Amino acid sequence: MTSSQNTTGLFKVVRASAGSGKTYSLVKEFLLLALKTKSADYYKHILAITFTNAAAAEMKERVIHRLQELAANKDSTNSLLIELAQKLNISPEEVQARSAAAYKHILHNYSQLSIQTIDGFTHRLIRTFARELKLNQDFAVEMDTEAFIELLADKCLDSIGHDADMTSYLEHFALEKLEEGSSWNIRSQLVTFSNQLFKEDANEALEKLSHLRLEDFRNIRKKLFEKQKVVEAQLKSLGDEGLEIISRHGLQVTDFAFGKSGGMMTFAKLGNENYEYPTKRFFELLNGAAWYSKTTKPEIKTAIDQLHDDLLGIMQQVAQAFSPEAYGAYKLRDLILANIYAIGLLSSLNKFSKQLKEENNTLLISDFHQLVNEVVRDSPAPFIYERIGNRYKHIMIDEFQDTSALQWANAVPLIENTLGENNMSLLVGDAKQSVYRWRGGRVEQFVDLPLVNVKTSFSNGHSFFASHFAEEILASNYRSARAVIDFNNRFYQALAPVLGTKAVVYDKHEQLPVKQNEGYVQIDYIE
Repeated sequence: MTSSQNTTGLFKVVRASAGSGKTYSLVKEFLLLALKTKSADYYKHILAITFTNAAAAEMKERVIHRLQELAANKDSTNSLLIELAQKLNISPEEVQARSAAAYKHILHNYSQLSIQTIDGFTHRLIRTFARELKLNQDFAVEMDTEAFIELLADKCLDSIGHDADMTSYLEHFALEKLEEGSSWNIRSQLVTFSNQLFKEDANEALEKLSHLRLEDFRNIRKKLFEKQKVVEAQLKSLGDEGLEIISRHGLQVTDFAFGKSGGMMTFAKLGNENYEYPTKRFFELLNGAAWYSKTTKPEIKTAIDQLHDDLLGIMQQVAQAFSPEAYGAYKLRDLILANIYAIGLLSSLNKFSKQLKEENNTLLISDFHQLVNEVVRDSPAPFIYERIGNRYKHIMIDEFQDTSALQWANAVPLIENTLGENNMSLLVGDAKQSVYRWRGGRVEQFVDLPLVNVKTSFSNGHSFFASHFAEEILASNYRSARAVIDFNNRFYQALAPVLGTKAVVYDKHEQLPVKQNEGYVQIDYIE
C-alpha cells in the first residue's frame, strides 16, 4: 500500500493484474467493512458495483461462503481469520461471532446485500426518480438494442411518401451514395448510423443539432459546397498561372530540381484539380532551396533564373492558401460535406428514437447513465440514499478501468459523500484489461487517479480526492508459472517505451511468482 502521510487513505485504489487474487482481495475488503462493528446488518451500508451479472453473482457467493466459513471455523490458523482480526484489532473469536451474526442476517435479508451490476443500480435509481425524470412508473426496459435499431430504421423509411422533407432528403442521400460508388441500400445505412445514437459521447452533439431541420442541413451543405468551389477555383487558378509562367519560358515542371518528385509538381497537381497539401520540397523552394541541380543545362538555368521572381510570387500565394488556418478550414468543410447527409439523418433518427420510446413507454439500457446523471447532478447524495431506502457509507467499484466518463461522473457524488463522512470507498481495476472502449470505457480515468475531471461539490475535486488517496498494488501472481510471469514482465517493459502517452498503462506492472513450477513460453513468428 502506498499513501502519503498527508492523506487519510480512505479513497483506496487497488491495481490488480491478472492472477493477482483480485476477487479474494475484494471479498476481504468487503468483509473488513461488514465486520467493522458489532452490528449484524452493517453490510447494508456497502454498495459493491461490478459490470456483469456473473461477476456480481460470484462476489455475492464468495462473501456468503466466507462468512459461513469464518463463522464455523475452529481453526485458529485460518489466514483470512487472522488477517481480519489483526486489521480490525479484535480477537479471532470476535471475528467468528460477528461473521455468524452477519451471515444469519444476510440469509434472512438477502435483498439488502447490495452487490450488483452498474446497470442494475442505475435502473434502481431511475425507478426511484421516475417522477422527477418525467417517466411513467411502469416503463419497460428494452435490452435488445439491435432490434430497436431495426425498428427505428423501418420507422424512418415508413415516412417516405408521407413526409416530403424526409422523402427528398433520403432521395438525395441515395443518389450521393450511388455517385460515390457505395451501396444504395438506404435501410442498411440507417441501421449503421443508428448505432451512433447509443454511444455515450454522441448525446451532447446530437442535442446541439436537435433544433435543425432536414432543410437546414441541405442549406448548410449548399453553402459549404459553394465555399469549397470558390477555394478550389482559386487554387486551380494559381496552378494554371504557375504552369503558364513556366510554359511561357519554354520550360516544364520536370525541368526544376528533383523533376517529377520536385516541388514544382504542385502547380501541375493544382492545374489538374488535385488539391492535396504541397510537398515539403515545395516549401523548401519557397524558402531558398536551389531551383535546379548542378547538372541542369545552362539554357534551362537561364530560363529558370528569368522566371524566378514571377513564379515566386505565385508560390507565396499558394503557400498562403495552404496556411494551417485556411487548409484546416478547407479540410473540415470537406469532412462535413462527406458526412452532412448522414449527420442530418442521425439527427432525424434521434427524434424518431425519442418518439418510439414514448409510444412504447420504453427505455434502453444505454439511456440509463444519462438519466441518472440528471439525478446525481442536481441532488445531494444523502437525498438520493433516502429515496432509494439505503444509506450507503462505502462504495466499491470493480473493473474500474472500463467505466465511461458518464458512469464516473455519476459515481463521484456518492464516493465524495462517503469520504466527506470519513468512510472508506474502494476502486479496483487493471488498466491492461480495458476491453470496453467500444461502449465508452475510458481507461485514462483509472490510470490518472486520483485526478478527478468532473464537477464536484468541492472547489477542487482533484485536491479533495488526493487528500484521501491510497494506492495498493497486488504484485503477486497466484495463477501463472514463473516463465510466463517473467516473459510478461519483460514484454511489458519492452513495450512501454513505444506506446507514448499510453505507456503509463504498463507502469508498475511487474508481478512476483507464487507457484514453484517453472512453466514454458514459446514464441512463433508468422509472416
